[in-house]
Amino acid sequence: MKRILCLRLPSWPIQRLVVAQPALKGRVIILHDHEPRRGQCVLACSQAAYRLGVRRGMPLSEATTFDPAAYIAPHDAAADAAALAALAQWCERFSPLVGLDQHASFAPGIQPSSGVPDYLLLDVTGLASHFGGEPALARQVAEALEQRGYCVRVALAGTLSAAWALAHYATQSAQRLVPADADPPGGGSTYLVVSATDSWTVLQSLPIRALRLPADTIALLEQLGLLQIGQLAALPRGSLASRFGDLLLQRWDQLRGQAAEVLVAHRAPPVFQADRFLEHPTDRHPVLVSLLAQMLVQVVRHVAARGAGVLALECHLRCAMSARRQQARPDPSSVTAEAETVTLRINLFQPTVSVEHLTQLVQLQLEQLVLPGLVEQLVLEAVHTAPLVRRQRELFPDRGRSAPLQLAQLVDRLSSRLGSAAVVRPQLEADRQPERAFRYVSLTARRRTRSRAPQPAFQGLHGACLARPLHLRSPPLALPVIAVVPDGPPVRFHFQRRTHHIARYWGPERIETGWWRGRSVRRDYYRVETDQGHWFWIFRQLDDNQWFLHGLFG
Repeated sequence: MKRILCLRLPSWPIQRLVVAQPALKGRVIILHDHEPRRGQCVLACSQAAYRLGVRRGMPLSEATTFDPAAYIAPHDAAADAAALAALAQWCERFSPLVGLDQHASFAPGIQPSSGVPDYLLLDVTGLASHFGGEPALARQVAEALEQRGYCVRVALAGTLSAAWALAHYATQSAQRLVPADADPPGGGSTYLVVSATDSWTVLQSLPIRALRLPADTIALLEQLGLLQIGQLAALPRGSLASRFGDLLLQRWDQLRGQAAEVLVAHRAPPVFQADRFLEHPTDRHPVLVSLLAQMLVQVVRHVAARGAGVLALECHLRCAMSARRQQARPDPSSVTAEAETVTLRINLFQPTVSVEHLTQLVQLQLEQLVLPGLVEQLVLEAVHTAPLVRRQRELFPDRGRSAPLQLAQLVDRLSSRLGSAAVVRPQLEADRQPERAFRYVSLTARRRTRSRAPQPAFQGLHGACLARPLHLRSPPLALPVIAVVPDGPPVRFHFQRRTHHIARYWGPERIETGWWRGRSVRRDYYRVETDQGHWFWIFRQLDDNQWFLHGLFG
């Protein structure tokens, strides 16, 4: 069973500064940073400053009036990051897998409440017995950091999201060590261990902010009265996705352990790279392909040694600017040493160590390039790798088993030739509006970890025919339709210079969108069969009673 320990350091910029300069302990400390619209504002303050009334986000000019003798300095983000990385390395005595924040677990635009990275993540699965149990492990971590001068909040739970939420928001149920003279407001380290059976009981009482959602989503949830995580359990899953987006369901699944989260170690991953300087620059494609093939052998050898395969490849061609292009510049003498780098990016459907296959993909992309000059340097890097699945070879192999490999290579070749955006697959979305019930996803794009939560699916209607057409028109085509009564079923319609008489119909099936989507969609759909045996999917727009053709069956 997975066990994750989150180690939070409240007001990390202040703590880092006080530990580095012990003479500042107990003083009024104000760290400021520039905000585009407001100028210099307080980013962090010490406990003494907090007691005087200094708050984060306060204009610096106002904060300095509380104590003329205050220590005021600009925020040093680089020093904070370096100290946190050093602390992560020190924490490897408790776990071999320690992850930095680096906003990796946040959605785009989301930052911790302090505005800077302020926590570490430790994978302690199977390690608690070496420290006398999980409570003893959590206490030892907190005590060890207190001895180094830090005030910490330690939480241990079954998922990364749960540990993060408990370390940041579960203060009442946490065990407090002997209160320390720490600088963050409410000083004194705490630790909290939540078992798998008690996890949901503790988590459901946490504020909705513990889900790590964007600020606008949090504001909307709070406006609707959803203040605690447990309140989401009473709402239909489909409505949550349509109203608040897929990120809410992703965070919800991660919190409950229904979607996997990867803890990325703070140590930099190995770099699989090869480079070559050309003594005689060239723009001949056969020569470049031959050189890149030799470099691929070197890169793939190192990747395969770790039991992995190449999943994404980048090739950088540094080209010397041609004489013709230099003469086109206003001052050719000033650009004689300039060069331009052309980058080839290759994403693969599945990891591979086949040098021949990778060489073909590089060649396909290289053939489409017009180089700006002679290539004088080549750099090849496997930017993304993944574990390689190996299968036992058979004496009489089944032909069907080679199909997945052939399919993957076909997808790779098509993506290299046409572009990754042109080779896609449909993915169902939890949306009732037909136009938004699916989207196209690139087959070679980097895939997120799949959730084990139920996937959206269409539920068939009663009847002998399909509930949805095989072909959907985008946008829907306006139709002249005759109905017995304005709100009644259709009788006949005109399409493709013909009048189609309806023999049978199924419906109406009403589809509406919520108010939160802006302009609402209100439609009555009918599946109709004509006297010629053709099947259509048509709808009447309830706002203006206009009819549209939306799909064809077969």
